[in-house]
Amino acid sequence: MNIAGWYFSDGQPQTNNHTWYFLATTTPTTIVQPGQIIVVSKGPDASNFQFSLGASDTIILNNGQGFEVERYSWTNLPSAGRCPDGTGAFRAMTPTKGLPNACSSDGGTD
Repeated sequence: MNIAGWYFSDGQPQTNNHTWYFLATTTPTTIVQPGQIIVVSKGPDASNFQFSLGASDTIILNNGQGFEVERYSWTNLPSAGRCPDGTGAFRAMTPTKGLPNACSSDGGTD
């Protein structure tokens, strides 16, 4: 799937530096293969990534036409994901940056 033009924002997308776009010229690739994981982070050159989320916030993913694809809001949640990846409800879990989500059998925090 080509995600060029897709973007995510926090609960205040109209505010400066509260939206991040996947542009063909600024990301290594905008083609996402089935099961592929993309990591978006500040990395070594944080000056190019001013976007951040708070302990209580919202993240909204929109496609290239501006239609909302996914939205998730939380209060005092350090990290959340869905298990298996991309299905089910969001829940608290240990971050697994660049790897599939670690799903515990009890459904709790991993």
